[in-house]
Amino acid sequence: FSIQYGSGSCQGNLASDVLNFGGIQVDNQTFGLSSSIADVFGYQPMDGILGLGWPNLAVDQVIPPIQNALPQFDKQLFTVWLDRKIEVSKGGSAGQITYGGFDTKNCDANINYVKLSSLTYWQFPITAFSMGSYKNSKKAQVISDTGTSWIGAPQADINGIAKVTGAKYDN
Repeated sequence: FSIQYGSGSCQGNLASDVLNFGGIQVDNQTFGLSSSIADVFGYQPMDGILGLGWPNLAVDQVIPPIQNALPQFDKQLFTVWLDRKIEVSKGGSAGQITYGGFDTKNCDANINYVKLSSLTYWQFPITAFSMGSYKNSKKAQVISDTGTSWIGAPQADINGIAKVTGAKYDN
């Protein structure tokens, strides 16, 4: 297999095994065994990426683990909670994924379901968004992607978000 990400690539062979995660067991799950990775991945505090995406985006027609696990879920949904307030090395939690249910401990109970506009990415329409004092009232298509740390948006939105959050560009 060979896959290109926004920050690098991986190459290797495909293998199959029993996969266990979050109390779920997936028999005969195909996954990639990397024999070559981009330098940037060698410095990350993780061992790999768990496929939460759609089959249309998968390499070599491999069915992502989340798709194979869905029949075992109590409800066909999962909740992703990300938290980086305290560094993991200092005892913080990077977040949590709740399979087959809603994370009532870490997530707001006010849920606004929207229909996906693509079955390639977790893509959906928005009519507006705000962060702090920054507001944008233009309709747009957005993608929620847990496989990247990048935030992509039009330059005016990036500048507005950076200003209200005090973020600095680090090229």
